Amino acid sequence: MGIRPKLPPFWSLGWMQASYKWTDQQMVEDVVSNYTDSKMPLDTLFLDIPYMDNFEDFTVDTKKFPTLPKFIS
Repeated sequence: MGIRPKLPPFWSLGWMQASYKWTDQQMVEDVVSNYTDSKMPLDTLFLDIPYMDNFEDFTVDTKKFPTLPKFIS
């Protein structure tokens, strides 16, 4: 009996998109809309640093991303 590899999460096998250029929530919403309108798959979207408040971990800049939790859901 050999060791079987673990399968990665299904979402990690799909199309992922990330950019430091998305400076506010409207830009991110436009990116998602463009994928939807073009009928292109988008499994994961990463918001790197621009959403942070003063580059602090576990924070959200509520001026640039005012309704981020609602948008994510």
